[in-house]
Amino acid sequence: MNITIIAASILVLIITTTYVASHQQNRITDISFINIHSNNKIKIGYNLESVAFEYSYWDESTSDIRKDIKNKLSGFSGLVIRYPGGSVSNKFNILDATGSKRKNQKLVDWLESKPVKFGPMEYSEFVKSLNGNTWFVLNIFEYYNSPNKQIYLKELINLLKLINDNWKILGIELGNEVYLPKHKITGKQYANIINPIIEILKKEFSGVNIVVGIQGFDSGTNLADTFNTQVLNNLKDYNIGFSLHYYYDGPPGGPPISSAVLNIKKSITKINEYTKNKTKIWITEHGKWPGGKTTQSNWNDLWPKSYDMGAALSIAEFTLDVTQIPEVQGVFLHALGGNNGPWSMFHSEDYGISNINSVTKLTQNLLHVISLGKIFGSTDNTSHIKSILVNSNNSKLYIVILNKNDNNTKIKLNLPKYANQKVFFSKETISADSTEHSAKMLNNSIAHNEYEVNKTFTSDGYVELDLPKLSISLITLETD
Repeated sequence: MNITIIAASILVLIITTTYVASHQQNRITDISFINIHSNNKIKIGYNLESVAFEYSYWDESTSDIRKDIKNKLSGFSGLVIRYPGGSVSNKFNILDATGSKRKNQKLVDWLESKPVKFGPMEYSEFVKSLNGNTWFVLNIFEYYNSPNKQIYLKELINLLKLINDNWKILGIELGNEVYLPKHKITGKQYANIINPIIEILKKEFSGVNIVVGIQGFDSGTNLADTFNTQVLNNLKDYNIGFSLHYYYDGPPGGPPISSAVLNIKKSITKINEYTKNKTKIWITEHGKWPGGKTTQSNWNDLWPKSYDMGAALSIAEFTLDVTQIPEVQGVFLHALGGNNGPWSMFHSEDYGISNINSVTKLTQNLLHVISLGKIFGSTDNTSHIKSILVNSNNSKLYIVILNKNDNNTKIKLNLPKYANQKVFFSKETISADSTEHSAKMLNNSIAHNEYEVNKTFTSDGYVELDLPKLSISLITLETD
């Protein structure tokens, strides 16, 4: 079957959802899809907290990341891994993390000063082994505070060129959340620091995404609009990308997802004034905020809320929403780090099980299909049912459906092109009985099921499928 013909027919795809809630009548929701991204693919990836990742998974015997962890990350071609991570990026000296005589670096409060073993070369080789994409966050403060900026910049560029020649760099991001009050830097100062770096990066790295960080929500007394206006007014080159970070669904630090999506759209409108409607946005960190504040003494008691079923549902909702914004180029989940902190992708050896996937990691596995082809976004999402369709170049259609209802849900897929045809389906579903359940809990309270079945569409192009409550589902259809 011709895949271009199929793509045209997706414009009339409809999903009818039916569910029964207590003391309520049956409800029916129709969801149709339209072409959102026709020429480019969204990049899906992770923010890598390299210090915690090295601490938890470095294998001294092989001078590499442990094989079992690499296996859990393999099979997702094109995966982007952002290095060296978030806050650590503004302390990390990339030049001191290369070669045989590496200098001590004090990068996090909970670890002594020591040489970095998982340096940029080891990281790049690690990403290559996953058939992924490298993404570097540069420490602009190291450059700014250098007594000889030109020499430092030359050495940095030479290292990045060596990496790019051997492993290919997808993106270079200039600093991490420099707008936070602790950095004591204005938007104007930030722009003036990075202008000469942008100039040389654009000259030396054709085809690499050069990305400038801007502020999403206000941070204390640091107002996002003030910072961003100063950055945009003082940049000398607007033919670049812009990064944003969002943590959501966990007050007081995490506003609702709807507020984050609206904030992204407002940011795009503002940037468009300077880029002449050619804005490219990268969400280089996102995740469900567990609630509370990092300064409170019992904040770590809230960490499970960053990797439970509720977090998985939030991550899926955010990803489905923002990948339907045409300007968004990539979405990176926080975080690939250690196995005992917040936002863990793997859980430690509780109950005799070694480094199992968290439910947020399982969810990210399903969401990876968004990167495989044309995106057809839903125009009729509800607060509880959201979906997206991807028409890949491998003769498959992927439909990701989020069900936030507390009840099982029946959906009716309407694909007129398949009327009266028997079609091969596979369905992979992650679900739980409660949003507080996680893969770390005893008796494995997360259900992860896979099915394969042939189904025949009706004469008017309908087929029925069932979704469990509180679930993320990936439905795959063969198009040939």
